[in-house]
Amino acid sequence: MGVTTVKVDTNTKLALDAFREHNETYDQIIRKLIVSVRDKSLKKRLEEAYRSMGKEDIAFLEEWETASSELL
Repeated sequence: MGVTTVKVDTNTKLALDAFREHNETYDQIIRKLIVSVRDKSLKKRLEEAYRSMGKEDIAFLEEWETASSELL
């Protein structure tokens, strides 16, 4: 694994310091933030998928309800 230098604004460094726990490196802080963003993105996509599935399920049930009432 290689190591590189990344220049950041002083305010960005201070913001990263605010996330710092114990003796975390900046690499660890950045990775933690990346995971957090990915988790939020995944959660949002899952919520949207479940909402969509719920709408499809309701439409399916309404079709069956109509078909059932026609049989009576």
